[in-house]
Amino acid sequence: LYRQLMEKLQKEITSGILKPGDRLLPEVEMAKYYQVSVITARKAMDELAAQGLIEKKQGKGKSKTAGIAKNDNSLYNNSKYKG
Repeated sequence: LYRQLMEKLQKEITSGILKPGDRLLPEVEMAKYYQVSVITARKAMDELAAQGLIEKKQGKGKSKTAGIAKNDNSLYNNSKYKG
């Protein structure tokens, strides 16, 4: 299941839907949004980070790790998650 989520996010990054610097949903919110476990969301983000497509950043609070798109494309261009 994590691979399906990873591939979806890869497509959003490589297709330009997500721009460099766009923030991804935090792992917990991503899990809720895609109706998967936090472990699944975390594994997908770990794989994307290993591929160099995102940079993981630890935020404030418990389980607030989120990704930031790195290449010429991106993931969530939603102002709620910027800044």
